[in-house]
Amino acid sequence: MSRKYLNDRWCVRCGRKSPCPYLVRNIGILNREAVKDKLVLDCGCGNGRNSIYLQSLGFKDVRSLDMAGDFGVKCVLGKDKLPARSRSSGLILCDYVFMFLDEKERGFLCGEIDRVASDGCFLVVELYPAKDSYFKDEKNILDFQEKLYNKLNKTHWFKVKYSKQKFILEKKI
Repeated sequence: MSRKYLNDRWCVRCGRKSPCPYLVRNIGILNREAVKDKLVLDCGCGNGRNSIYLQSLGFKDVRSLDMAGDFGVKCVLGKDKLPARSRSSGLILCDYVFMFLDEKERGFLCGEIDRVASDGCFLVVELYPAKDSYFKDEKNILDFQEKLYNKLNKTHWFKVKYSKQKFILEKKI
């Protein structure tokens, strides 16, 4: 693995070239003009595979964020403010990010997501258990998924899709 992260945590999926299958399967939900004209944040973009895919589909303003800084904007998720204006984003991807953040960092990132999300914004979250993450097995990651979903769902976020280790929410103000 050529990517060295600041906290020695990294996602093994960063080396893949094709976009996340969950994103591809659900692009019909996300590929709307109202979303395509707004800012897209690819949080924890890795090598940019999802960002490149969305740009190829005509999403106009895709901002790739990763702590390594070798693709997109360097941003330490859970510590740095998201580089976006309040209520400016129409789509936020958090693929394979949350399980590498501690509780405080997860809370900060959730607050930042809520701040930058516009009305009608979609949030795509994918999780997986990893030995170098805070959630090392499937039971732990599924328990965490439920807690994360419930935390977001108590604010302005509503379920669009929900399945094992992944979900899509939409913000309604």
